[in-house]
Amino acid sequence: MERVSSSGGRPPKPGKLTVYEDYDLWEDRMKVYLEAVDEGARPAAIL
Repeated sequence: MERVSSSGGRPPKPGKLTVYEDYDLWEDRMKVYLEAVDEGARPAAIL
């Protein structure tokens, strides 16, 4: 029986992500989402 290594052709793990890497994308999505939510329901939507 042939032994296969655990890395077996997998791509290497990416470097550690930081909280701020996708912040701009997240902020843009939230702005669009909050504009679509009724103003009276906005506080509940944020939670």
